[in-house]
Amino acid sequence: MKALMYHYVREFDPTLPGLKFLHIKDFKKQLNYLASNYGFVSRNDFIKAIKGEITCPKGIVLTFDDGLKDHFKFVLPELLRNDLWGIFYISTGVLQNQRTLSVHVVHFLLAKYGAEKILKEIKESDLVHNDLFQDEHYIHESKIYLKQEISHEEYIVKKILNYSLKRQEKEDLCSYLMSAFGEDERVLHNETYLTLDEIQEMNKSGMIIGSHAISHQPMVELNDLESSREIEDSVTFIESNVNPPLSTFCYPHGLKHTFSLRETKTLQSLKVDFSFAVESRDILDSDLKNDIHSLPRYDCNEFNYGKVYNANSTS
Repeated sequence: MKALMYHYVREFDPTLPGLKFLHIKDFKKQLNYLASNYGFVSRNDFIKAIKGEITCPKGIVLTFDDGLKDHFKFVLPELLRNDLWGIFYISTGVLQNQRTLSVHVVHFLLAKYGAEKILKEIKESDLVHNDLFQDEHYIHESKIYLKQEISHEEYIVKKILNYSLKRQEKEDLCSYLMSAFGEDERVLHNETYLTLDEIQEMNKSGMIIGSHAISHQPMVELNDLESSREIEDSVTFIESNVNPPLSTFCYPHGLKHTFSLRETKTLQSLKVDFSFAVESRDILDSDLKNDIHSLPRYDCNEFNYGKVYNANSTS
């Protein structure tokens, strides 16, 4: 069984020329390619496999992270048109706290203004220690953005805002940057995320809704209490408002070094059924039996028609 991971799936927006996304036309092509070459695991068989009622089936499972408006506007109609289903992971802080996640502020600003301008503003903000602008060795070094074609400036911006700062420091810097560029976070929030009504409609349409923590922080950066709250409060919110057929969690950022046995124990204590990480390999029977809270997923760009859209491409 192969699980694929998606994020932005949309049409080109000329106001965000630098956004990295999968074009809806390519998503449609990829669905056809996957159907022809692998087939899709049925929702019923997937649930049975997770419960241990059948062995791991062959085929594709589709997963979508971050609770993006794209998933309701573009993805859901295409899945329903093809009689398919997917698993959608929601970072519930966008609903509970009505705040734009720092990771999406970073995407937005990079897409609209570019890394050089953002890096210049960060340096002028006095909110970041000079050491963070260097390629020093730290827990995430040589492990992040390995499959992304990005400039050195973009790497530094993403490293600082996604990994190097504590949660409040990230939020403060993102607020500073949004203000510096004259952008309205409220508008960005409303244009980026699913509403609870949309999430509930997706659930009724046969999609499975899961937790992606509250604030999309790398779990390894959190203390014990923060880690527990990020998982428990988010899982509880999803189960209270959606009541999905399975309880499921997806680690923010997802790479194996960004979470630990601590998170696995929390998930087990909450009786979460399964959890996804990010690792380029198939799901095996041994994973379902022995490591169900660290199931691997491929990035969609590892398969035909899954590449990031390039507005300048002639193909």
